[in-house]
Amino acid sequence: MEILQDAQGFIEKYKRITNKINTRNQMKNILFIHGSPRRGETFKVVQLFIDELKNFFEFKEEHIFLVDEKLEYCRGCLSCIQFGEEKCPIEDNLAKIYNQMLNADAIVFTSPVHALQVSGLFKNFVDRIAFVFHRPCFFGKLSISIVTQGILGYKGVLKYMDSIADFWGFNTVKGIAVTTPPGFRTEKEKALIDEEIKKGALRFFEAINLNKPKKVRLSSLIQFRFTRSMISTRSMIDDYFVQMMPKKIMYYKEKGWMTSDFYYDVKLSVFQKIIGKYFDHLGKKYAEKKLKERLKEER
Repeated sequence: MEILQDAQGFIEKYKRITNKINTRNQMKNILFIHGSPRRGETFKVVQLFIDELKNFFEFKEEHIFLVDEKLEYCRGCLSCIQFGEEKCPIEDNLAKIYNQMLNADAIVFTSPVHALQVSGLFKNFVDRIAFVFHRPCFFGKLSISIVTQGILGYKGVLKYMDSIADFWGFNTVKGIAVTTPPGFRTEKEKALIDEEIKKGALRFFEAINLNKPKKVRLSSLIQFRFTRSMISTRSMIDDYFVQMMPKKIMYYKEKGWMTSDFYYDVKLSVFQKIIGKYFDHLGKKYAEKKLKERLKEER
């Protein structure tokens, strides 16, 4: 009974929000990246999620099934990080997948829980696109993760997937994590799954409709200011670093990140400004320390 009442409440909220849709909302392109090796329980949940979204607005949908893509294992050579993704020695479908991600307005990442982690297919995808951790580029785009488990593990997996998206620059929406045990399910189990999907679809729709800029998390601010100050300092005093990380230095300069407050224009609080300057200082000191250590070893 409570679940039915909650569902009715969701419907009423949907109607109120739908009435607030304004003309600036154009057709969105949503990309689904599937990490499951088969179209089983996770895919069924995704289909239900899509059906819920279609109750709110029209959108274009694209699907990437990693199991069908030619995506070889990362060789750990660091070429993509040091010199650019175009320098990767592997010729497969990564560039195509990356371009589809860049062209999407929002991305839905999906994976079942395999041995308390994402699927091997999804992990290999993350490994292959690791250069984005060093050159984040998905600011202004939304993401949500959908995770299914047989028994346990979805909390850690969902947290991992959300943290990846956050590192890459996405404005992450709280994801969907459901238990989809094989075989017979009670009506209560089915209702709980449906409820989580409805809640997730509503969160995702609200985020798309409101189009709010990504919040500045303290951890992200610290990471940015420390990293950029370290890069800026080492690029001026350490020739070895310039030779090892030319792409990262160039990327930060092109984006204006060597002098900006954050990855994108945002008004920082007084506290955030103080924290930012402090970690600028630490980043500079770290760069100077690494240079001294290297020069000492070379003597």
